[in-house]
Amino acid sequence: MEIDFCSRWDGPMQIGTRAREEDLVGDGGELDLWTLSNNKRQKTTHGEEEDHEQGRRTVLHDIPGSILAAIIALVPDTRSRNAASLVCKEWHAMERATRRRLCLRGSSAQLHMLPTTFHAVRHLDVSNVSPWGTTLYAAHSAVCGQLTARWLNRAFPSVVDLTVYARDGTDIQLVAASWPDLETVRLVRWHQRPTGGGGDGGDGGDAAMELRGLLSSCPRLTHLDLSRFYCWAEDIAPALQAGPSANLRVLNLLKLSPEGFKAAELLAIAAACGINLEELYALCEFDPRFLDCLSDECLIQVADYCPRLRVLHLVDSTQFSASRDPASDDPVFSAAALDASVTVRGLESLFQALPLLEDLALLLGHKVRDSAPAFEALAKSSKSVHALHLGHFQGLCSGSNGIARCGAAGLRTLQLRSCDDLTDAALGAIASASPQISWLGLRRCPLVTPAGLSSCVSILRRTLTRVEIECCPTLSTRNLLRALAPVRSTLQHLHVDCVWDQDLEEEEQGGAEQAQEQDQVLDLFGNLAWKKLHHLSLWISAAHLISPLVQMNLISHCPLLRELSIRVEGDCRLFAKPQAREFGLRSFARFPSLASLRLDLSEAVGYALSAPGGNRDLSIWERFYLQGIQSLPGLQELDYFPPSDKDVNYRGMTLPGVGLISQCHGLRKLFVHGTAYEHLFMMLLKIYNLRDVQLRADYFPAPDMETSTEMRAESCKRFETLLEKRGFPD
Repeated sequence: MEIDFCSRWDGPMQIGTRAREEDLVGDGGELDLWTLSNNKRQKTTHGEEEDHEQGRRTVLHDIPGSILAAIIALVPDTRSRNAASLVCKEWHAMERATRRRLCLRGSSAQLHMLPTTFHAVRHLDVSNVSPWGTTLYAAHSAVCGQLTARWLNRAFPSVVDLTVYARDGTDIQLVAASWPDLETVRLVRWHQRPTGGGGDGGDGGDAAMELRGLLSSCPRLTHLDLSRFYCWAEDIAPALQAGPSANLRVLNLLKLSPEGFKAAELLAIAAACGINLEELYALCEFDPRFLDCLSDECLIQVADYCPRLRVLHLVDSTQFSASRDPASDDPVFSAAALDASVTVRGLESLFQALPLLEDLALLLGHKVRDSAPAFEALAKSSKSVHALHLGHFQGLCSGSNGIARCGAAGLRTLQLRSCDDLTDAALGAIASASPQISWLGLRRCPLVTPAGLSSCVSILRRTLTRVEIECCPTLSTRNLLRALAPVRSTLQHLHVDCVWDQDLEEEEQGGAEQAQEQDQVLDLFGNLAWKKLHHLSLWISAAHLISPLVQMNLISHCPLLRELSIRVEGDCRLFAKPQAREFGLRSFARFPSLASLRLDLSEAVGYALSAPGGNRDLSIWERFYLQGIQSLPGLQELDYFPPSDKDVNYRGMTLPGVGLISQCHGLRKLFVHGTAYEHLFMMLLKIYNLRDVQLRADYFPAPDMETSTEMRAESCKRFETLLEKRGFPD
């Protein structure tokens, strides 16, 4: 049942209650919550309480306080919770008492605006305070930093889960001083690793010891996430060995540096954490051409040190890159790859030593051949494996053997990458043995055909809700979406590569007759409606159009589509200019519920400063990709990654990009993952509903605002001041 707290706030809130709707609405059909501040009953002239009228209507205030507090606690949407807190004082107290998560977006220079009523918050995120790249502890002296730490502790005394941007050891030390009872810490840093001088009283002079103070000051720490904290791989093991890290249960070390962990470093980390470690995520070096790479002996020793591991994610450093290597898509290149340093016999020993394993990710850079016996051993030793993410494993399935044996344990997530010999028959056998799979991902599997994929999803049509298909040469976009016809009515999350047939873009430019013919062809494959699809993720090569996806009815009729993610990769310098006037964002205007867009152009490389003769700079390409974004009527949130020039480490917005985004009048949140000039950024004040804007240079190395020629810290403060003075309509 949808309940609108008040007509002044937009957006319904889902509340799981069985009360009749006619009992909760007034005569006009709207929920009457303003009577909550009045008395439930009115006294008569004789001093007796009786009903105001014979059929007195029931309001939410009649619900007992404990039940009402439980209902408010189940509301996940932040705006709905904020609306509930403004109904009356009683609701305000209930909402604050049940709020568990909070993300602060204030400025470090306005600590007097720090909220002081969220004493029940347990999960606090202060990694995106303004200006981005600073912390709330940013101050001119150590005394001011310590005072800030005290204020934060008084405002949020119940915090046990913290996400914070830490530039140096001083910030980490103040975090430990603010909340010594922390259980989960997520450190964020995209700037360069400090080489000395961490500030007064800090440990930043020795970057390798930044984590010592955190581990020693927070004895209850069980979860440490460094996946977005840039440092060197050799910094981690000494810190864990020096600090009391035996209580750690979750350790995330993915993507903390371009280089992966060597065997000796990983063994030192596993030995420091000990038997209590249950989840380990690490970027490793599996390349057999390098010294001290991970081998069978290393993996077996890790299992001996940490026998209680339930989640093990080990990713080769070459497989964690955001961009795609065209050479790796070549079957000749893949066939000539070296064998991995990990063998089938070593994997069997690893799985036998980890009987509690539930989630396994092994993304290698080289092939492991005839790997079916290893996963048969996994099925025997681990009876509750529910997620597998494998890369460069060959011979995974032979009939009902191999990885198909893991289906009996309740396998629900299966992602396979670079499995060159995975055939339609093997994929069907895996689906038949694992009928509970809800997430299926395939990448670089050249032998999988549309018929085989269609047969697989037909077997899984009752449980499959998420599909991700990437870099499969036999699965063009048209053939892929046809193959997914059996699960169109159940899919909720879909990722596809926009790889058009040679004649598809010509058909799209031909007019409505070709579109009607295409629609008739697709009708042969069933209903075109994607009834439950709410997230659509797309990848497309640079300089290509995305409009054929919608205009040719390859995907249409998505009534619940709310989130759209588009990633563009390629070298725009190879093209003289865009082949058309616009990329095709205008074609998504037919989806009425589309409210969130993530447009990632960070891997679309071009000329930022001056282009040579016959080429266009990034401003022309940015206008090409953003043209038509103002036609999306319901767009409220935009995560935008501008195109980049990696030769000069520049990723910033240009005049055409800012001008087109400023025409999105319904936009409420805008996060630009790059830089911009202040006089251009001021154009965004034209957006009437805009209330949350931030520049985030979350790429390495993040430019220092004080040495940048674009937006600096003072520029961000001036913009935010003007935004606040302008006011917000709601």
